[in-house]
Amino acid sequence: MKSNCTIGNFMLLLLVMEAHVDAFQSSVSDGTLGTRNKGFRRSNNRGIVKNRYLWERHYPEGRSRTSIQMDRWDGDDIRWTSRIRRKLSRRRMVLDTSTRSQVKNYLIALQVVMYCYQILTTVVYCRRKFPSYWPNHAMEIIIDSIWGSAFVSGPLTTTFGFSAAFSRAQQSYRYITSGLFHNSLTHLLIDIGVMGRQPIWLASGLGAPLYLTCFFGSIVIGNLGHLMNSTDRLFDPKIYLGSNGGICGLFGLMFVCLARMASANSSRNSGPSTDQLAGMVIMLFLAIWMDNVSMASNIGGFFGGIIIGVLCGPRYTKDYAMRRKNSVEFDRASNAYRSAMGFGIMPTDSGLIPLKLLYSIVLTIAIAVPKYRSIPVAIIRGCMGVM
Repeated sequence: MKSNCTIGNFMLLLLVMEAHVDAFQSSVSDGTLGTRNKGFRRSNNRGIVKNRYLWERHYPEGRSRTSIQMDRWDGDDIRWTSRIRRKLSRRRMVLDTSTRSQVKNYLIALQVVMYCYQILTTVVYCRRKFPSYWPNHAMEIIIDSIWGSAFVSGPLTTTFGFSAAFSRAQQSYRYITSGLFHNSLTHLLIDIGVMGRQPIWLASGLGAPLYLTCFFGSIVIGNLGHLMNSTDRLFDPKIYLGSNGGICGLFGLMFVCLARMASANSSRNSGPSTDQLAGMVIMLFLAIWMDNVSMASNIGGFFGGIIIGVLCGPRYTKDYAMRRKNSVEFDRASNAYRSAMGFGIMPTDSGLIPLKLLYSIVLTIAIAVPKYRSIPVAIIRGCMGVM
């Protein structure tokens, strides 16, 4: 008897509670929840409707609040200073990517344009020097000028090519200009072919300033190496051309970067890559095969690239935020650069000597020394005088 009463009382309690809940929900929906605290409950009702509207607006159907927040998450550091710094860095990377990825193409195009100008000046020079050959042997002269086998050297070759004897005659511009001209079409095609096969991250990852500094700096250092290796500096009129020293310098920079990546990432092989070995073998074979290509200039350019890489190249460290579990840290590196570095490795912003400081030193020396100060004027006069 007692058990039946207990069950009956429990069922009655459930019915009463359900009735109270229904009444409360209906009063909340129409805003008539009694007279006490009526204003508060009406405002609370408006807040509920507003929150429901905001929820449906910001979190559409099929997406959870957690997933939306993760999409808007800008790294695992929520400090406002870190957010601003990351946004500025991201914007700077977007603005610089197109320039850095195209610097190699610009250098290749510059060498092709200079070789076309070299062909044109050679044809004009042969026509003026041998007027009797021009009407009847014009096609032979043009073909020989294209292949680089003309019976006389063109004016650009004699004006801007590097020679141990000319380098001592107040013609310092030859240290740089010799890397922009080539002996023949075969020489040009081999140089731009090896340069085009170099890894993309050398230009897109390291940046245009370091890439150009290594290229032209290695040309100068390579010519210095040829000058030091020359047995007769006063009476050596042989002219050397080509960007071999700059290309070998880029291989030297690549060697330094790969070695530093391997020291930061233990899972990576520390030896030179296959592309690097193949490119250096081609450059050395080209110096043996062609007469106007210096072996000492190639070796000097390679060591020049190593020096520039050690002094101005970036170092590589492990990034803590990127290696965290479930981290969404923003990766600034390109795919090719990330593949070379490995996971969780990031480069530093600058090397031992910042490039701005190096440029300031070079500019100060160029302004202070008269023979270096006259280099731009000498180059302009040489280009205008050959025509």
